[in-house]
Amino acid sequence: MPSNRLFRSHKLPPALWRLLAALLFSILVHWLVLGGLDLRLPPLEKPDQTLIQVQLAPPAPEPAKPTPPPPPRKVAKHAPKPKPPAPKPPPREIPKPEPKPVEPEAVAPVPPPESPARVEPATPEAAPPDQAPSQPQVAAEAPEPPEAEAPEPVGLVTGVSAYIEADFNLRQKSGVIGNSHVSFKQYPDGTYTLVSTTEASGLISLFLRGQLIQKSEGVVTSKGLQPSRFSYVMTSKDDKTRRANFDWQSGKLALETHKGVSQAELVPGAQDLLSFMYQFIFVPPLESMEIPITNGKKLDTYSYSFEGEEELRTDMGNLHTMHLVHDGTDDEKTELWLAVDYHYMPVKIRKTEDNGGVIEEVITKLSTDILK
Repeated sequence: MPSNRLFRSHKLPPALWRLLAALLFSILVHWLVLGGLDLRLPPLEKPDQTLIQVQLAPPAPEPAKPTPPPPPRKVAKHAPKPKPPAPKPPPREIPKPEPKPVEPEAVAPVPPPESPARVEPATPEAAPPDQAPSQPQVAAEAPEPPEAEAPEPVGLVTGVSAYIEADFNLRQKSGVIGNSHVSFKQYPDGTYTLVSTTEASGLISLFLRGQLIQKSEGVVTSKGLQPSRFSYVMTSKDDKTRRANFDWQSGKLALETHKGVSQAELVPGAQDLLSFMYQFIFVPPLESMEIPITNGKKLDTYSYSFEGEEELRTDMGNLHTMHLVHDGTDDEKTELWLAVDYHYMPVKIRKTEDNGGVIEEVITKLSTDILK
């Protein structure tokens, strides 16, 4: 028997050989099973491609579908539907508070307070009649301001422009002690501005510093200058400043100095210390020889006398003049020489003070368009 021979050749007991044979058979079976699995693994490489296809991400953005916007459009379509009923109630409310005649005015939302002024007969019966009278009072106040406007002066000269630019030397016995510049402007609206600026020169300027500025403002009428404001200012001495305000409508003259403000009755035709000298340009000098004049402290009437006509020698040459004299109180004296060929413009002014001192202003240069 071959199996017995094999066992004998190796000298192993038959039981051991049987065990070995069983192990070999078991190993063979496992090998066959495992080997079958290995043989089936290669076909699995093809489905790898399918896995790559399954991992594609395009399906993920699908959650942000554009479908949600359409639903709001549907809601917008339903929203306009309720709007038509909204305009319907306002027409119902308008006739209730007020009658139909108020509807055509189309001011229903705002005028409930204003409408009672128009429907005054109905307001006394209602509760808000107290408010109704208050409104007509406000309406009455509006027209009042135009009524309070001051009327234009009688004979106001408009549409005319004129100017004067003149330089003067201030003289004493010792010679020239200063200079003065006068500027007059008449505007087309009828107003005027007249300014005189005086300052010392030479050795006397060491003692008299600063400037004396006189300014007159007002309107030009058929009766000459009508001042509204006058100021007399010494830049080096504040206590010498004086002002006058002419209120022609109330007939009052307000005088202001460093001591306070006082009032005086405003006389028709009143002038200030500067305007009266140029008043003769518009009113002939012999027509009125008495002129009410204020210097900012008081209002007095100055009487002038005619001394005759003279030839005056100036830096501009010989000027034909009319000589006027005013004798004031306390031995004060004022003299004027008016140039006949220059519409009676003052070309020389002499002031004699109570202490005997004399100061003269004589013209040296003139530029004007008001030649006679």
